[in-house]
Amino acid sequence: MSDNTVEVTPPSYKITLKGDGVTIDKEIAEDTAREVVALIMGGTVVAPSAAPVRSHGQNQEGSVRRGDKSSREFLDEVGAKKNPELITAIGQMLFDQGIETFNSSDLKTQFRGAGEVTPANLGRDIRTAQSSGWIAADPSDAMHFYVTDAGRRAIAGKFEGAKIRRPTPRRRRTTTKETDVK
Repeated sequence: MSDNTVEVTPPSYKITLKGDGVTIDKEIAEDTAREVVALIMGGTVVAPSAAPVRSHGQNQEGSVRRGDKSSREFLDEVGAKKNPELITAIGQMLFDQGIETFNSSDLKTQFRGAGEVTPANLGRDIRTAQSSGWIAADPSDAMHFYVTDAGRRAIAGKFEGAKIRRPTPRRRRTTTKETDVK
C-alpha cells in the first residue's frame, strides 16, 4: 500500500534590494511579501499585530472553519435590514472574528460577501450609525470604528425598537442683503 499524502509547503518569496552600499538578498514569508508589495505600490503598511495573520474564515491552524456563520446568516439572525443596522452588525461580526475596529473598506468587502448592495452613500450611513450611538470612531484613528455597548444591545434585541437617529444637518450660512428702502 503506498502513502498518497502530499506535503503542502507555504509559498516562499525572495526579496533582493540593492542600493548605495546596501545589498539584501533574503527569503521572506508570504505576509511580509504582501506588505513589501503594498509599500512599493504606494499603499500603507499596517503595523503587525501580536496575533498571527490569517485569512477571514480560517482558524489558527489555517484551515477553514466549518461551524461559523456566513455574513448573510449573521445579518439575517440579528435582523439587520437598514444600512446603519447592517453596518453595526457587520462591525460586531468582525469583532467576534477578532477584528476590533473596521473601516469603510472592510464594510464594502462584507456587504459583497453577504450579497448586499454596498450603499451608494456609505459615509452618510456610517454617520447615521454613529448618530444612533451604535458605532463610534476609534480615538486613535478617526477612519476606523468600533461597535458600542448601545450597538451590542441593539443587535441583541434584533434592532426591534431601536431608533435610527439621523445626523443633525449642518446649517448653511445665509447672507443678508441690505435693500434700499426709499
